[in-house]
Amino acid sequence: MAKHDSKDATDDVLDAVDATELTTGSTAEELGASDSRAPKHGFFVRLYTGTGAFDVVGKRKLWFGISGAIVAIAILSILVRGFTFGIDFEGGTKVSLPAAGAQGQVTTQQVEDVFSKTFGKAPESVVQVGNGGSASIANHLQCDHVKGIRGTTNAHNRVFSLSTNVELFSAIANDLGYDSVFEYQLQSLARPGDVLVAISSSGRSASIVRALDWAEANGVRTIALTGFDGEPSRSRATVSIHVEAVNYGIVEDAHQSCMHLLAQYLRQSWMTPDAVASEVF
Repeated sequence: MAKHDSKDATDDVLDAVDATELTTGSTAEELGASDSRAPKHGFFVRLYTGTGAFDVVGKRKLWFGISGAIVAIAILSILVRGFTFGIDFEGGTKVSLPAAGAQGQVTTQQVEDVFSKTFGKAPESVVQVGNGGSASIANHLQCDHVKGIRGTTNAHNRVFSLSTNVELFSAIANDLGYDSVFEYQLQSLARPGDVLVAISSSGRSASIVRALDWAEANGVRTIALTGFDGEPSRSRATVSIHVEAVNYGIVEDAHQSCMHLLAQYLRQSWMTPDAVASEVF
């Protein structure tokens, strides 16, 4: 009886195993069908999740072709446009010296006349003003018109920058307002017959405009260095040196060059031809 029961139990186990194998096979097929119907993720999603990869070796010809095309385009671009480091400068910068007259032009002689009536004639002085980058040009002008010009001439020029004294500058700005920083100093330092050099890239700085207006009303001749449209400073100065550019860096560079040209022109105009030929500027 026991042996019969044992055999029946064994047969039951074998039957269960066979049923399980059949069920498992059927389930695998169904799962395969289910996977085929599942939505496919994009390449970059599969790459991010680790289920996809670049077939670099298998598609090496494609990658070499793309790389070669990029290199060819780069070489062609250099041959056609030149090597510019990716920076293109378009347009140009024009420096004009407008003034009243048939041709609407100012000569260097007219600029010299404004200075020559002041330089070497104490106590008359040249004062210059500017903000930001223009302040550094104003300070540099003082250096070149005092040390530079006097180095090879007998001119003892009285040249002052009103942008240097930070204590006085900040006190005026704090107590009276920034627009008064130059006008207030001019009221104490400038006299009729002096020259004011006002440097403003935009031409519309309120502190510069007020300085020009005060100078005009008090017998101080003025030279304005401007850029962009230059107004209102451009039209309020005795002489306007205007840079027709709409880039602050370019305008300031041009103003710096104009400052050097003016200093060297005045310096050489007071030297003999032989001295000019032998001097290093």
